[in-house]
Amino acid sequence: MKFYRYMPDTKRYGGAVHKSTQPDNTTTVEPPEFVQGKYIVWLDGEWGYEDQPKPDIQGMVGDKITELKQACRSEIFAGFDSDALGATHHYPTKQDANNYDQTNLIAQHSDALNNSTATYKIICQDGNGAWARREHTAAQTIEVGETGLRFVAGLKDVLDGKIQQVLTIQSDDTLTDDEKRTRIEAITW
Repeated sequence: MKFYRYMPDTKRYGGAVHKSTQPDNTTTVEPPEFVQGKYIVWLDGEWGYEDQPKPDIQGMVGDKITELKQACRSEIFAGFDSDALGATHHYPTKQDANNYDQTNLIAQHSDALNNSTATYKIICQDGNGAWARREHTAAQTIEVGETGLRFVAGLKDVLDGKIQQVLTIQSDDTLTDDEKRTRIEAITW
């Protein structure tokens, strides 16, 4: 049999359970549809709605900035494209415990600036999706490095602009808290 749980302290809807006997803090009455900004609650033998508390502006600003930073980081780690080899190739920029793509590329770029006759093996993906360490001349390595630097710098500029939008909204004394919440929520990556 299907039962609908509610939390004993808040009476808020807690999901459906299937049991042969009715557990405590459940009902057989199906809850209504979810409504944005409301909790579904069990009161006086029936389901109803209760307003969700609105987030405080300071907490919302911190959450939004974290969200924007994570989105920027994900886009940076997705890598970038360069035509340095004569055709478009995709270069990884992930950096974690197992991948040092950014560090390796920066080191090779720096070395190529001082060693115009050197060649470098740089991992990249060709147009057919094949990943390989491909040979690059110093000039190609410099071009890839500068493309990567512009790529990352451009994304960080976008991030800075979006963070500034959030902070401007937060400090705008002409806006109500509800207007601030709406405008901050509307800022996306």
